[in-house]
Formats: sequence, C-alpha cells, structure tokens
Amino acid sequence: MPPAARMSDFHACPMVTPGVPPIPHVGGPILPACSINVLTCNLPQARQTDMAFCVGPPDTIVFGSPSVLVNNLPAARMGDPCAHGGVITMGCPTVMIGLAYVPGSMLQSAANGVNPSGSVINCGHSIDAVLDRLDGTDPNATAPAHGDGSFSDIEARHGTTLQWGSSFQDAFDAVQAGGPGTRAIVGIGYSSGTASHVVVMANDGGTVGIVESQDWGPGNRREVITDAARANTRYNSDGGSNIGWGLVP
Repeated sequence: MPPAARMSDFHACPMVTPGVPPIPHVGGPILPACSINVLTCNLPQARQTDMAFCVGPPDTIVFGSPSVLVNNLPAARMGDPCAHGGVITMGCPTVMIGLAYVPGSMLQSAANGVNPSGSVINCGHSIDAVLDRLDGTDPNATAPAHGDGSFSDIEARHGTTLQWGSSFQDAFDAVQAGGPGTRAIVGIGYSSGTASHVVVMANDGGTVGIVESQDWGPGNRREVITDAARANTRYNSDGGSNIGWGLVP
C-alpha cells in the first residue's frame, strides 16, 4: 500500500521542453490548496486533479486511489502519475492508501469510461475525452455519441500532423521512445477508401497502448491494444489500411 500524498510532497518530472538548448523540467512540490478539510499527517491531502510545481507549465496529478475518495476525488499516493509523465515521489510514512498504481491503469480506465453511450461513430470525440483524462484536464471526460469532423480538424485541434503511409509499429516505437506521458493520435484509413477511424496511443508509466473505447462486438470489444500485431488484426486485417500518426505536444 502506498503512502498518502499531501500538499508540499514532491513529484518527479522527466519532461524536456524542446529548444536550443532544451529545457529540462524539474519536478517540485504539490501545490495548494489540495483538500481544505482533510488533513493527512497535518497537511492537506492531495487528490487527482491537484497541481504540482514544475519548471515549465504546472503539472497535474492524473490518477488516485479508485476506492478512497477525498472531497469526491481519488486520493493521491506516492507513485501516482502526473500529466508530464512523472510520479509523486513522497508521502506520509504512517498513512497508507489503497493499492499501488499499476502502469497502464489510466489507459484501461479511459477505454472503459469515455464512451458511455456505446456509440461506434464518435471516435473523433472519443480521442478528445481520452486526452482530457490523460493530461488531467477532466478526469471524468466523456464523448458525445455523434460523429466528428475531418483529420485536418483533429490535427488543428491537437497541434499535430499525422504522418500517413506509416505503420502501427512505427507509432509504438515513437511513443515508447518518448517516455512516460508521451501521447499520439493514430489515424486509420481503411482500404475501402470510404471509412476511417482515429484513436489515441499513450505511454503510461512505460506501458504503451492504444485506447479503443468502441465496442464492435465479439473479438473487438473496448480494449487497450499494447502491440502492433493486435492493432493490425483489429484495424488492418486485409493489409490495405493507411496508417498515420502524430505526437501530441
């Protein structure tokens, strides 16, 4: 069981802002206010969505105990992940909360939670909800049931450019190499030329997976796809799909 995290406990941040020279982030303490009425070892208890100081943009705690809520938010613990790809590194040594975070848990939680309507035409909205959950913008984000716009709309919305004519393995390799917190949008143009799909791939604590929130029936349920072979089985069974991907800044 991991120690409870509180305001002023530190986190680590592995992110580097590109530039000349590149600027490494330095993780700092969890920021006020955290819980105003729940104290742990005489400090306000930290929760999912609370912020942490970082050299660069502030970081956000993006996961907490699913079974222990503080002010209706999951209680944060040492080892819980933050939006920049790092984790909380300190906690109260005498208060333990829940089970330790397992890398990949955020991906599975998003796959299970962002598409409550069960729609199979809302992939463009689903990627927005997945990214909002992963970066801490909205831990309970869900997608509307209707369809979204074009790939160019998606690229503009998320500040990326999809590299078409690529492969799932290329995307997996890039997101793995980027380290924890790296996210990408992956587009699939089916061989028919009349249909397409889009998903988020993310690195959650070293576990890289595609978050598929749509249930297409037996063999293709909601899932987290963790290798290129399974991705090809689901999205490229005839070998004719056009795959494009781009990292999300």
